Amino acid sequence: MFGPVDTHLYLLDYRRYIDEVKPLLDALLVLLGHKTSGGIRSAEHRSILSDMTPGPAAALSASEVYAILRNAATRRQPVAATYEGQPRLLCPHVGGRKSGQWHVFCYQFGGGSNSAESLAPEDGGLWRCFAVEKLSQVELRMGAWHTEPRSNRQTCIDDIDFDTDAQLGDDPHKGQ
Repeated sequence: MFGPVDTHLYLLDYRRYIDEVKPLLDALLVLLGHKTSGGIRSAEHRSILSDMTPGPAAALSASEVYAILRNAATRRQPVAATYEGQPRLLCPHVGGRKSGQWHVFCYQFGGGSNSAESLAPEDGGLWRCFAVEKLSQVELRMGAWHTEPRSNRQTCIDDIDFDTDAQLGDDPHKGQ
């Protein structure tokens, strides 16, 4: 079935698998929660795992954060983020620029606030304007899209790029 050369190549591939690939697969299984780190045998394998363990993410640029928010709005998917030190749960409805800076007009349905207008669970949420450059730890979340009618004219954004609630012929500054 196998000749000497075939057997040698097979053993080399198996050793490569054991030395290089298996530690990565083990580490991936641990990260996915399918295996405990105690199952990683050698110190070398554990060091690979520690290299793969997520640490603090590098700060995203305002353009990268804006792209995430635009994607969330397109998919009508909530976002978790930190703004001025407070965790926030947001649904971005309108995005664009004001005075040349990226801004988003969001419905905040959870998290904290530094303003006097706090969120109470029975109140649902509030419409808020956020400077994109001040948002950090932005990530898409699974869950329901939150909104309510916008009664006042929004002044958060002058040059609108997207508005999830806009209908053909609507004034995007007015809202729904």
